[in-house]
Amino acid sequence: MSNNATDYEALIIGLKLSKHVGADKIIVHSDYQLVVHQLKGSYETKESMMIKYLDNVKKMAKQFKVFEVIKILGEMNCQADVVAKLANLEYEASRGAVFLEKLNRPSIEENEIL
Repeated sequence: MSNNATDYEALIIGLKLSKHVGADKIIVHSDYQLVVHQLKGSYETKESMMIKYLDNVKKMAKQFKVFEVIKILGEMNCQADVVAKLANLEYEASRGAVFLEKLNRPSIEENEIL
């Protein structure tokens, strides 16, 4: 999985978790320049896989009353880095305190939108 795909997977996991806990206002603070600019429409998306990720995130974003994306510096985004790493790792949550979804394939191949 490419770094850009991992960035989108981390965002998708965050949106799923937010929906799960009943959030209706989402402000994404991200250091993922490509993702931020694609979501804002300032970067064109050409690669078919990235188009699918972008479309999926936009569909998920519509489920929230507020959805905003803000670009931040990388050193300010430690939590997202952890989520991005978990999106690619096989990890077993023994205490049940971690929201974890094992990806067997890219989430853009799923038909289900929350």
